[in-house]
Amino acid sequence: MSPINIEIGGTAGTAYSAYWRVENAGKIQEYHQAQGQVPAKLSYHGDAISGTVTLLNAGQLTLTVEKNGSRSRSVTQGKGSTLQFSVR
Repeated sequence: MSPINIEIGGTAGTAYSAYWRVENAGKIQEYHQAQGQVPAKLSYHGDAISGTVTLLNAGQLTLTVEKNGSRSRSVTQGKGSTLQFSVR
C-alpha cells in the first residue's frame, strides 16, 4: 500500500466532475465527485488507482498523479473534455 497523490490544477475556478477507483489489497473503493473546482489536492492509500475527470465549463485542467516517486501529468481544455488515467 502506497500513498497516491492527485493534484488538479489549471485555470482558477474551472469546474470538473471526477470518478476514482482505488484498489487496495484486492479491495476496490469508488469515489465520485459531482462538482469540484480547481485547484484541488487529494490523497489516497492503495496499490492502484484509475479514473476519469470531465471539465464542466470552459478553461484548462491539469491532472498530476504521483505514486512511489513516479509522476504522470495530463492537460486538457474545453467544456466536456475528459482525462482518463490508470496508475499501478
